[in-house]
Amino acid sequence: MSGYNVALFFHILGVVTLFAAMAIQQVAGARLRSAGTGRELRQWMEAIRPTGLALPAAAAVILVSGLVMTSQHWTMRTPWIATGFLTLLAMAAVGATLLRSGFTRIGKASADVASSDGPVPPDLARLRAAPALWSGMGAMDGAAVGVLWLMTNKPGGLVSVAVVLGTALVGAAVGALAGLAEPTVPSAPAWTRR
Repeated sequence: MSGYNVALFFHILGVVTLFAAMAIQQVAGARLRSAGTGRELRQWMEAIRPTGLALPAAAAVILVSGLVMTSQHWTMRTPWIATGFLTLLAMAAVGATLLRSGFTRIGKASADVASSDGPVPPDLARLRAAPALWSGMGAMDGAAVGVLWLMTNKPGGLVSVAVVLGTALVGAAVGALAGLAEPTVPSAPAWTRR
């Protein structure tokens, strides 16, 4: 077993963890936007909370293992590696600033209505629908998909940058549209209704 293979295992483990945390954020985020009561909103905030630790941990594992693999087979001047590295740093910055502050504001505002079965107050509804939060999350998700494409195709510099920017922009647009969409309160499954 070589050091490269061990690093590759941890790199793939980091990528799986990253995508799992992003999926949790997207599902819980959609439910957060459509929560009808303060109690429901708080429940979905609790579902999002662990991703605040999982995402930076995954990024750290990806970064360290990627640097180990790069030192053994490539250089930081390899276009797809440099693009992936810079994208990972940009994703970490967006997560640490935009996402953290957005979810913190929602969390603080929802503390007062956490046990309420009444409707979500208008100011809290505006906070949870903020397009910047959801477009930032979508851009991160799109950029991650773009980097995954780089890792499997290993293109040159211009294509690497174009792929990551393109997927990040598509993700940002989808996220912004999700934030702007009129929230719909999901109905209970038929088997729970009397």
